[in-house]
Amino acid sequence: MVQTTFLNLPVEKQKKVRQALLAEFRQHALAKAQVARIVKAAEIARGAFYTYFSDLTDAYQYLMETTLQEIHVSLPTDAPIVVPTQYIETIRQFFTQATNLDYLNLFQMHYRFNEGVLGAKPSELVQADYGPARWAIMTLYHQTIQDCILDPEHLEARLGQLQEILEKSQIGGV
Repeated sequence: MVQTTFLNLPVEKQKKVRQALLAEFRQHALAKAQVARIVKAAEIARGAFYTYFSDLTDAYQYLMETTLQEIHVSLPTDAPIVVPTQYIETIRQFFTQATNLDYLNLFQMHYRFNEGVLGAKPSELVQADYGPARWAIMTLYHQTIQDCILDPEHLEARLGQLQEILEKSQIGGV
């Protein structure tokens, strides 16, 4: 987890470190990333890096968390999604935001190389009404996001595929 020493830095210094992390992890898989390149780009001492983050994995997880938060801020969260087209539009907005904020390559690196390094976690058990249907929707939804990021040329086809199965199964309104 990011250290309080980093969070207490002036905002501009945090931005510079974050930009250095972004540059490193856009170009290099976590297993091949180097603190040396990050500290050089951020213009900080190597020791300072370790007062901000416990290791490269910690820095990577911080970057991914803040990046996802930045994208999710612009996505609709107030009303529950009740029709398949809302799922499709939310994915389209996520993809657009990731592209506009220049994070698409970071996410591609994550799915291609880094996700496996971080270890797999089981999906959440959904116990509420329509739990199994909600689980199925979220699984399909997140897989579609991953597929769109890894294969952006087929974004519309993948969104169409998701919409079709949600409509046919009538689980989009769960």
